[in-house]
Amino acid sequence: MKKRSAFSGFWIGNILAILLALLPFASRLIYRSISIDTEIMINAPQEMLLSWLYHERPGLVVSKYLFGQTVFHYEASILFALLFLAASCLLWQAALCRLAEGRKKGFLALFPLFFLTHPAMTEQFHFLLQSMEVAWAVFLCLAAVVLVSYLLTENGVWWLWPAGLLAAVWSFSSYQALVALYIAAAAALYLWQYDHREGERGWWRLAIQHVLFFLLAFGISQAAAKVGLYLSTGSFRSTAYVAGMRRWGTKPAVECLRDLYHYGIQILTGAGVFYTLAYTAALFGTMLIVLYRFRRGRGCAAYGIAALILYVSPFLLPLYAGGPDQVRAQLALSFTIAFGWCYLIHLVFENFGKRYWLQRGACLAAVLFIGLQFRQTVQLTGTAYQVYQQECKLTWELAKAIEQTGAPSTSQIYFAGRWSPLPAPGLVQGETIGWSFYEWDQEKECGSTERILGLWRTLGYEYTAALEKAETEEIPCWPSAGSVYREGDQVIVKLPVP
Repeated sequence: MKKRSAFSGFWIGNILAILLALLPFASRLIYRSISIDTEIMINAPQEMLLSWLYHERPGLVVSKYLFGQTVFHYEASILFALLFLAASCLLWQAALCRLAEGRKKGFLALFPLFFLTHPAMTEQFHFLLQSMEVAWAVFLCLAAVVLVSYLLTENGVWWLWPAGLLAAVWSFSSYQALVALYIAAAAALYLWQYDHREGERGWWRLAIQHVLFFLLAFGISQAAAKVGLYLSTGSFRSTAYVAGMRRWGTKPAVECLRDLYHYGIQILTGAGVFYTLAYTAALFGTMLIVLYRFRRGRGCAAYGIAALILYVSPFLLPLYAGGPDQVRAQLALSFTIAFGWCYLIHLVFENFGKRYWLQRGACLAAVLFIGLQFRQTVQLTGTAYQVYQQECKLTWELAKAIEQTGAPSTSQIYFAGRWSPLPAPGLVQGETIGWSFYEWDQEKECGSTERILGLWRTLGYEYTAALEKAETEEIPCWPSAGSVYREGDQVIVKLPVP
């Protein structure tokens, strides 16, 4: 009875930690807001689905059809994303808990608090158009690692092999960044298994089997992506969007190396709104303890390589691309920080059992970094809401001004210049969070007009975009009189910044 009670307490604590970590994202059910690209999924879903085939992400398209989300549903996207993220954390914690039988494991509740509150996750799930499907792909990715690891170490039932392979292929073909997440998770589970079954044999063989399985899944996912690309474009050649992700050969090698250096320094020093010193502290803390306890024995070299792979995994895609990754694609970084801190505290408790000051210090540092991440996440989520409210207010004012010109609903609209969100307490600027529809795609011929009218359509205004750039030199800027100017069937709106 005592064992059952302890088990129940452990899982209650984990579930509460997950609910707390997901609270900022769940708040969007109350404080509604949409982000860049979501307006396309709402107004032209087939166009967005086709673009994912262009971007070699057929898994996202399959998931959209599977869950009936080819017509976008705001609440369903958030609710199912929350469920899949919670399931991902519970699955991972169950896998670690199973191996840690008889040892301290209450600190595993730190995993969702680190993983789900990392600002990279906030940016990723700010993209509501794909939030549910990416959350599903994250679950598949971690499930594939757990299934394959169980198959290789426990001689599990035969169906684990195709199930794990399908999960990995679906995950990789949904979002390229999940390849790095899979590598990080496989290395993490390998370290955890080694630490709890140190006296066993076959660690090199297990590592090679993991590598071979990954290569097979990756190869099949690439083939599936090319099939989707061919069906949508009639060619196996990558589109400019995908090809442009790789900077090697298109930019000088020195410039690529310099960008990678600055990117690495940014993460290691915790600079900016997206980073803290959590990664660096986990890296050096883990490595110091590993070196302290490292000794010659079965598989020690493989163990050391796995630890290196875990902490290098967030940089694999940037190294391949030759430049910084998009913040929202840094899922491997958030995972590495989350597992790294759980593993670091585990090592402290296992190797410094009587040094209570060190144990308390490690736990206190973890709580501190979680607090910093949570603060960043709340700031980013609050910023998204504030910017959307400002956009809605501006849209209503501009629509009233257009209506007062007597322009018919069939009029073509051209927006000149741009409008940026007004400064407010707690407002921060991330990669996409903090930016407005009224300033996105400024480099294009007609500026932000298409983006702005995409937002307008989601708010119920059915205007069309002007096909040509208009002359606006003599027109004053909003909100001055005459800043909304009608010329025949075209309406010109000159925003505050020319």
